[in-house]
Formats: sequence, structure tokens, C-alpha cells
Amino acid sequence: ALFFATQFRQKPFSPTGGMFWERWFHKRPWVPAAPYRTNRIRYWDRAQTHEGGAASAGTLMSDDGTDFYVEHVERGHWGPDERNDIMVMTAHKDRARYGPNNEPILVIEAEGGSTGEESYRALARRLPGFVVMSDRPTGSKDVRAEPWACQLAAGTVVVCDGKDWDIPAYVKEHVAFKPAPSIAAKRGKLKDQVDSSSGAFNWLLKMRREGKTAFQVRSARPPRKGEGPMVFVHSIPGLLTLHVPEPCLLVCCLDPPQSNEVPPHALSGIIDALPLAFADLDPEEHQVTWPVAVPWAVDG
Repeated sequence: ALFFATQFRQKPFSPTGGMFWERWFHKRPWVPAAPYRTNRIRYWDRAQTHEGGAASAGTLMSDDGTDFYVEHVERGHWGPDERNDIMVMTAHKDRARYGPNNEPILVIEAEGGSTGEESYRALARRLPGFVVMSDRPTGSKDVRAEPWACQLAAGTVVVCDGKDWDIPAYVKEHVAFKPAPSIAAKRGKLKDQVDSSSGAFNWLLKMRREGKTAFQVRSARPPRKGEGPMVFVHSIPGLLTLHVPEPCLLVCCLDPPQSNEVPPHALSGIIDALPLAFADLDPEEHQVTWPVAVPWAVDG
């Protein structure tokens, strides 16, 4: 039944069973940590209940271009205020662990309507200097979990045994996750870590397909007060979803053949924009020496 469902129905689960199998999480040896320089997402699936019912979960997942790494999951039953405090604290813990150049992008699943958008914006305002994005996924949670299940079955997912999160409970929840036979059917309470993981995976997969990457670089000059200004280096397509509510300046580095028009963006606090045309340079060759001017050759 599993073979038929996977090969012919393109669904890696039996119609009468669960979507995930325990042995999939052991196809690859567990590792202490993921590679340092990767695309990294902390995806939050938020719940509103304080005790019982659904839980809130934030899955930290990374993609090195070949494999996907489940690095950590923060999960609990919290009220809205405590949950937001936990999310802010987790963001700072991730920054302390990975540094500002490799910290994860924060993706928050936003509820529908104006209330959900305002809730997301209120949380983003508490995270200045972080890349915070909202996600409004389409389709049922079951359908969104299918690509995640396929990668686990294919053996491209590696679990990071960092000793600071409950991996057995994480695996158990996946095994207990069953697709709903109808829209009205209930899949049970154990689904928040599955939803958060599939959200993180689908976001990373989208970034891989579109060639997106994002990282932060602090100001080269030591600030006089506080942290000082932040510089975000981001792909042009990613500007459509980059949320920076603080006053900001958009500097667009474009190849000479491209237009000097400012690309579309979602920067609500933009003060001005400056398009710059440069010859092709590989940022990896100059990132560690960005405070030093790159030699510029002028013909003639």
C-alpha cells in the first residue's frame, strides 16, 4: 500500500495509515550540529491556547544545498503574551549561537484577516534588527506536509542531536500524524511540530529554487550608543517579503546592463532608495574584508 501510494498517487503514506514512518528519521546518522554557513529558518506555528489543545512550535531548520537539517524545536502551551516573549527570547538565543551573519530568518505563520496581520506586526516591532517575515500558506496542512514527508522518505533530512530539545517527542508526533480523510475530519492534537517543520522546509525549498539567500552584516564602525545601524544584504526577489518597519535606506546594487529603477519591495519604513551599477563581483571573495574598499578598475 505504501509503495502504491508513493509511486502512483504521489503521496508517501498509506491511505489507512500515517504520513510519516519512524525509520525515516534514522535513515541518516544524527549529527551534533548542522553546517555553519547555510540558509537557516526558524518557522513559528502559533497557537492561542494556554493549556491543553494545540501548542505553539518553532522549528529551526537549515539547508546546505544538498541536505536539510532539523536543528532545534521550541514547543509549549503558552498564552499569547508568554508565547511572544518566548519567540523573542529564542530569536536572541539563535543570534547568540550563530552570530548575526548566520542567524535564522524568522518566519511566522500569520492568521487570516487584519487581526492576524496586526499580531504579526506587533511581534515584528519587538524584534528590531532581525529579518522577520510572515507566511500565509495555502492549501490544507496535510497537503503542505506531503513534500516534507517525501524528503524524509528520500533520506535527505538529518536530525541534529543537540541534547537541548525533545527529539523522541518530535519523532513520535510525526508518526502519530495522520492525513484527514475529509475536510471535516480532525487529525488530533499532535500536529504543531509537523506543521512548523513542513512550513520551514517549504520555505527553504522555495529559497533554494529561487536562489535566495539573506544574511546580516553589522556596521563596520563601532557604534557610540547601542548596536548602531544594521545592514541587511538580501536578494532582489526577496525584497517583496522582507519586513523592516524601522526607517531605512534601500541601496540596490545592480549589474550595469540592468535598469536603474528601484525594484519592488515591501519596506514600509523606507526613506529613500539609491540604485548603484557595479561590475560582477563574487561577494564570497570580499565578505570578510568588506570594511576595506574593493579595488575598482576604470577603463581609459
